[in-house]
Amino acid sequence: MELKVLINSGRQTSMTENLNYFAHTDNIYIMDNHLAAIWCWDKLPKDNNITVVHIDAHYDLGYSPPGNFIYGDIDLTNISINEISNFEHESGYKYFSWDNYIHLFCDKYPNLINEFISITQGKGDLSLPDGLKFKEINIWDLDSTPWAKYENSKILNLDIDYFFKQDYRSDFELFSAELVEYFSGWLLKNKDKFDIITIALSPECCGSWDKSVNMANRILKPLNLKIDI
Repeated sequence: MELKVLINSGRQTSMTENLNYFAHTDNIYIMDNHLAAIWCWDKLPKDNNITVVHIDAHYDLGYSPPGNFIYGDIDLTNISINEISNFEHESGYKYFSWDNYIHLFCDKYPNLINEFISITQGKGDLSLPDGLKFKEINIWDLDSTPWAKYENSKILNLDIDYFFKQDYRSDFELFSAELVEYFSGWLLKNKDKFDIITIALSPECCGSWDKSVNMANRILKPLNLKIDI
């Protein structure tokens, strides 16, 4: 598999609102900032309910920006990914950010996502959109779930920061090499069972670009994918 790179501005600051890298192949989309996931999700048909499997250190369920609902007037299918960071709300801040994209999507398409399966470190706001069925599971439970039998469309939404522990002194790998290998093998077996796979690198939340990219490449190696930034 070969990645088609649409954005590569180098290893600059990502944080809440900057998009420096975006690439895709088949149903897999890779970005440094999770905000770009909303651009990918908007490509799904709107005539079938969606199950999101969210693997992330954080819930990413921050509230929508205050003021005018800009996303309601934007057709993301008709703009390029390069434009996603250009929108601002009244206060002058960027409209799409790394933790509000799920709420924004649910605000525009109420009840389209009807199931949210969460594998997180329990960080961030847990403000569930109305009507969203929420379930938390352990990452080791992934293999025991019959994903192919789901009638819903399915999104796998992965943030590489899930595999790192952040404290006040350092950022270090949270899990064993065995778990990383397990997840990598599960991804290889199940990638075609998901309509879209969105992967965020979140370098600052992993401690550095090196740590984030190296971990992502370990996970993606069985898929013959390599990120080069």
